[in-house]
Amino acid sequence: MAAQTLSYQLLTKTFIPVKLLGTGTFGEAYLAIQRDAADELRAQSSELFADQTLAAKQWLYGQLRKHLVVVKISNALYEHTDRDLSNEIAMLTLLSDSPPGLIHAIDYEDQAPAQWLSMPYITGRDLSIFADNWYDELSVPFIWHVAHGLGSILLYLHYGVKDTSNAFGFDPEWNGLAHDDIHCGNLFLQPAAHGKVKKFGNFPNIILADFGRMKFACRKGMTVGTANPSHCHYRDLMNTGTVLYKLLEVLGPTSAPLRGCYNQHRDRLILTWVHRLRQPDLFDRKASHQELFGLLSEFVAMADHERRVGYKPLSSCAEGCLESDYTDDEELALLFDSGRMFAG
Repeated sequence: MAAQTLSYQLLTKTFIPVKLLGTGTFGEAYLAIQRDAADELRAQSSELFADQTLAAKQWLYGQLRKHLVVVKISNALYEHTDRDLSNEIAMLTLLSDSPPGLIHAIDYEDQAPAQWLSMPYITGRDLSIFADNWYDELSVPFIWHVAHGLGSILLYLHYGVKDTSNAFGFDPEWNGLAHDDIHCGNLFLQPAAHGKVKKFGNFPNIILADFGRMKFACRKGMTVGTANPSHCHYRDLMNTGTVLYKLLEVLGPTSAPLRGCYNQHRDRLILTWVHRLRQPDLFDRKASHQELFGLLSEFVAMADHERRVGYKPLSSCAEGCLESDYTDDEELALLFDSGRMFAG
């Protein structure tokens, strides 16, 4: 159990866990609040909280929600593997000045005997959950919006391009990074009103997370100007195509007209890109970086154009879903009423 690991015990000295978000073979993720923030809130709200009024508690819970973060911990006692948090921490540190679209680290501990990493809490949760629960909101423009967000992220990771609207070339001195684990569960939906990504209607920002498998795609001492693309470059493209195909499957049979006013032409256009991104020929004939850069640039430009065709905003219900933090007052009350918030 997480509560029995040294990482968890040391984590609670810095954070107050609110609830477990998920668990896996190599670690757990918690929704939490930093103790320093809790102490500051206690000082600010002592007078309000002392009278036990509903208004005081509602103010307090509102302030708590502003400080929620996600904390990942390793459930190994600092036993380094290729899947522990060390690689993710190293990569997020490296990408601290990256453009919007990548999750960023708030704080971390990567010294014996514990590992943890805190990151912003994205209320929209991941694309897989959204597609399963809000499939009626999926449309062709929404899928193209996902394509634009993910393609823009890859242009930066693979080729260092920060402004996709002006991507006429890439820096040959860029070392080249590959995520190597792209799927719907690692793409998070950040409400349009949040973050620094330029808004597109009320569609959520697309944020890529989980960098445990990220790696430099070029050999040591080489760059995208001197090295050939690696397996990881091709896998990122193939997995991007798979994400689009899975979203199309949610819409229904890809040979049938899609919901709303969209026709088979738009269905086939996405499928064409699914096949172009997943084509084994790219790897078999060892397509160059120049060719892959051209492919990604064309893909992002096409996605930006197509997401504007027939754009229909998400419903107010779906928008509210993305904004919800899925934390009720009872869970937050436990932090106070049980004394957990102030327990050292």
